[in-house]
Amino acid sequence: MESELLAGRYQLVAQIGEGATGRVWRGFDTLLERAVAIKIVDLAGSTDPAMAERFRREGIAIAGLSDDAIVKVWDTGADDRRGWLVMELLSGPNTSKLIKERGPLSHEVAMPMLADVSDGLQAAHDAGITHRDVKPANIVLDAPAEADGTLPDLMAHPELGRPVLVDFGIARLVDEAGKQLTRPATAIGTAAYMSPEQARGMEVGPASDVYSLACVAYHLILGRPPFLADSSIAVAHAQAFDTPVPLGELSPDIPPALDTLITRMLAKDAAARPTAREVAHELRAIAANPKMSPTVPLDAAATALMGATAETQLLSGEPGPPTADTRVLSPTQTGPTYAQTASTDPGGQTGAVAPVGTDQEPSSDQEGNRATRHWGRWLVGLLIVALAAALVYSWTAASRNPVTIPTVTLTATATTSPTTTSARPTTTVAPPTTIAPPTTTFPPTTTAPPTTTAPPTTTAPPTTTTTQPPTTTAPPTTATTSQPRPTSTDTDDGGGEVSP
Repeated sequence: MESELLAGRYQLVAQIGEGATGRVWRGFDTLLERAVAIKIVDLAGSTDPAMAERFRREGIAIAGLSDDAIVKVWDTGADDRRGWLVMELLSGPNTSKLIKERGPLSHEVAMPMLADVSDGLQAAHDAGITHRDVKPANIVLDAPAEADGTLPDLMAHPELGRPVLVDFGIARLVDEAGKQLTRPATAIGTAAYMSPEQARGMEVGPASDVYSLACVAYHLILGRPPFLADSSIAVAHAQAFDTPVPLGELSPDIPPALDTLITRMLAKDAAARPTAREVAHELRAIAANPKMSPTVPLDAAATALMGATAETQLLSGEPGPPTADTRVLSPTQTGPTYAQTASTDPGGQTGAVAPVGTDQEPSSDQEGNRATRHWGRWLVGLLIVALAAALVYSWTAASRNPVTIPTVTLTATATTSPTTTSARPTTTVAPPTTIAPPTTTFPPTTTAPPTTTAPPTTTAPPTTTTTQPPTTTAPPTTATTSQPRPTSTDTDDGGGEVSP
């Protein structure tokens, strides 16, 4: 196949890679006499009717981008069997191979690389393109040849390389009519670097690429992504629901401002993440002044990392416990882990992953406990109010309904002796004080003072709580002296006194 000419112009020399949607070849442009990279996609075996359209639009869209961090597309074409993209041939390794063979980079070397990639992502986002598969294997280093024609050793000196984003093959392209060229409810990407919204098969946008770039930052500086597991599903679940250990806790020499920035980029809520342009600006500022204060306080960034508020968690599903095969990085995990097996290789193949659950509801036990606590508080409050009302009612009822004072009959016997009395004066007509409520007191009622001539027997009228009893005037008596007979008035107005 090496001697075959593609489109009568491009010679395929050797396969150098395999991307998400095709194979990449080292080729030679016989017309312009230059080395090129050629990506070929098999269209004949595809059952996806959008594949040819997606491939065509990939070439058109990427060819229209102009940024040093995005691979240049020089030609595109298709026939009934395959489609192809002719691109610039990059000289260096991809960063996945770089880390695997030489180990993690220092943050001083990684930050300029990440800033350049952020520039490339912003250029794509401005053109309406979301890459959807930002990972170390899709970031390739490139450097111009030396004066003698030799290429610099980017493995030994990666800081000499220019990072370039490649493989926009699964980019989500939206045309002017808003037509989506990727199937909905499909999680496409590499699980170790995909965003929470990608893992759930939800709508994705530029913020998804920012999240993926933060995962790449972990890989470049630590030699591993934030989450590792034995299956893509377990990793996708962790991306959707778990909180990674902050980069600064895993690498103590990380500047606080960089730690805060990466934490913001990993926010579960896409709206809380910075833009790619903001990321590039802050990375360069931190590189120039590692001791600068974080743009956003770390506690605020951590709040965004936790995602959503309680209300959001209830709507989108509360995260369950991490699965048994999910491994979240912790500060106690030391030593390089860039030599990994194929099953956990962060730069593994891109593919479609079944979206993790987005229909999760709070457990019935949690809902029951909340309801029990809620109604329990209401019942206790109602009981207290009822008891207070009963006490108030009893006190007010007692004051409105005092104890009835019994009627007292006074008996007098006529006599001619001025010194004798018809009856012993009664000093009080109130019942014992124990009958009345504690707040009601009735003063004693006295009878008229004795006279020399006793009047006929008089019965005191009953006392009521609403009206004053009528005044009873004794009938005329046979006077034995020239003094007039005093008049007796019995009232119950709270004073209980008798006026002469």
